[in-house]
Amino acid sequence: MSHATIDEADLGRWEAVLADGGFEEVYAVLAEVVELLEDGGLALDASVTLFEMGSRLADRCDLLLDQAELRVGKIERLADRLDGDDRPV
Repeated sequence: MSHATIDEADLGRWEAVLADGGFEEVYAVLAEVVELLEDGGLALDASVTLFEMGSRLADRCDLLLDQAELRVGKIERLADRLDGDDRPV
Protein backbone atom coordinates (compact mmCIF):
# COMPACT_ATOMS: atom_id res chain seq x y z
CA MET A 1 0.00 0.00 0.00
CA SER A 2 1.48 3.38 -0.97
CA HIS A 3 1.13 6.40 1.24
CA ALA A 4 0.72 9.97 0.08
CA THR A 5 3.44 12.53 0.66
CA ILE A 6 3.42 16.29 1.13
CA ASP A 7 3.93 18.50 -1.89
CA GLU A 8 7.09 20.64 -1.57
CA ALA A 9 5.24 23.60 -3.12
CA ASP A 10 2.64 23.40 -0.35
CA LEU A 11 5.37 23.29 2.29
CA GLY A 12 6.98 26.39 0.81
CA ARG A 13 3.66 28.22 0.69
CA TRP A 14 2.85 27.25 4.26
CA GLU A 15 6.27 28.43 5.47
CA ALA A 16 5.75 31.77 3.69
CA VAL A 17 2.33 32.25 5.28
CA LEU A 18 3.75 31.25 8.65
CA ALA A 19 6.47 33.88 8.34
CA ASP A 20 4.49 36.77 6.89
CA GLY A 21 0.78 35.99 6.93
CA GLY A 22 -1.92 37.71 8.88
CA PHE A 23 -4.23 35.86 11.23
CA GLU A 24 -6.78 34.93 8.57
CA GLU A 25 -4.13 33.53 6.22
CA VAL A 26 -2.39 31.56 8.97
CA TYR A 27 -5.69 30.20 10.23
CA ALA A 28 -6.72 29.13 6.70
CA VAL A 29 -3.46 27.22 6.25
CA LEU A 30 -3.89 25.65 9.69
CA ALA A 31 -7.35 24.45 8.64
CA GLU A 32 -5.85 23.03 5.44
CA VAL A 33 -3.16 21.16 7.39
CA VAL A 34 -5.69 19.80 9.88
CA GLU A 35 -7.89 18.58 7.03
CA LEU A 36 -4.95 16.75 5.45
CA LEU A 37 -4.16 15.10 8.76
CA GLU A 38 -7.78 14.10 9.30
CA ASP A 39 -8.04 12.64 5.79
CA GLY A 40 -5.20 10.26 6.62
CA GLY A 41 -3.40 8.13 4.08
CA LEU A 42 -0.09 9.91 4.61
CA ALA A 43 3.22 8.26 5.31
CA LEU A 44 4.33 8.52 8.93
CA ASP A 45 7.05 11.05 8.10
CA ALA A 46 4.56 13.23 6.22
CA SER A 47 2.09 13.02 9.10
CA VAL A 48 4.74 14.08 11.60
CA THR A 49 5.80 16.95 9.34
CA LEU A 50 2.17 18.08 9.05
CA PHE A 51 1.67 17.80 12.79
CA GLU A 52 4.75 19.95 13.41
CA MET A 53 3.58 22.51 10.85
CA GLY A 54 0.13 22.56 12.43
CA SER A 55 1.65 23.17 15.86
CA ARG A 56 3.74 26.06 14.51
CA LEU A 57 0.71 27.54 12.75
CA ALA A 58 -1.42 27.25 15.91
CA ASP A 59 1.33 28.97 17.92
CA ARG A 60 1.44 31.77 15.34
CA CYS A 61 -2.34 32.18 15.55
CA ASP A 62 -2.08 32.42 19.35
CA LEU A 63 0.65 35.05 19.07
CA LEU A 64 -1.33 37.11 16.56
CA LEU A 65 -4.43 36.94 18.78
CA ASP A 66 -2.41 37.97 21.84
CA GLN A 67 -1.00 40.94 19.92
CA ALA A 68 -4.49 41.98 18.81
CA GLU A 69 -5.79 41.73 22.39
CA LEU A 70 -2.96 43.96 23.60
CA ARG A 71 -3.74 46.54 20.94
CA VAL A 72 -7.45 46.51 21.78
CA GLY A 73 -6.64 46.83 25.49
CA LYS A 74 -4.46 49.87 24.84
CA ILE A 75 -7.18 51.48 22.76
CA GLU A 76 -9.80 50.79 25.44
CA ARG A 77 -7.58 52.28 28.16
CA LEU A 78 -6.93 55.36 26.04
CA ALA A 79 -10.65 55.76 25.30
CA ASP A 80 -11.48 55.40 29.01
CA ARG A 81 -8.85 57.95 29.89
CA LEU A 82 -10.13 60.46 27.32
CA ASP A 83 -13.78 59.94 28.34
CA GLY A 84 -13.14 60.17 32.09
CA ASP A 85 -11.90 62.83 34.46
CA ASP A 86 -8.29 61.84 33.85
CA ARG A 87 -7.94 63.76 30.60
CA PRO A 88 -4.39 64.48 29.59
CA VAL A 89 -3.26 68.01 30.34
